[in-house]
Amino acid sequence: MATYKYKDIERALLVCGFKPQKNNNGSHQLYLDETTGFAQPLPKHSNGIIATGTAESILEYAVLVARIKGTNIGNDRYKLSNEVDAFIKKHHSKIKKNIMFLIPDAIKIQRGIKTPVDVKNFIKSFIKKCKPQKQAQEEMAL
Repeated sequence: MATYKYKDIERALLVCGFKPQKNNNGSHQLYLDETTGFAQPLPKHSNGIIATGTAESILEYAVLVARIKGTNIGNDRYKLSNEVDAFIKKHHSKIKKNIMFLIPDAIKIQRGIKTPVDVKNFIKSFIKKCKPQKQAQEEMAL
């Protein structure tokens, strides 16, 4: 079983475009992806370790946001930890076999996603929603 460190999971979120929100001085830091609207709390405990199930659930959201935004977080240039990189590769192979694994269970339940077609429509709707925002950001940068 892999051991995940706070800084490694945080790096994966940052690579996907999540930004830290104002800290509430609690044991969790909230990260928000403004393009998709997904918010992800990240536990920040004194030992710097995140429980395996929690870390992998957070990474599933990171993979989903990366897919929607067209970011390849499995790319070596991001220098993710070996544990995070191994999980992402394992998760990608699951997605290739069954696209239903792309959507975390909580979202599937919340949005009523039950078939591969539902998954594709969900992703397409977010891509359409994200494209105008991304184009506007690129134009502002010019």
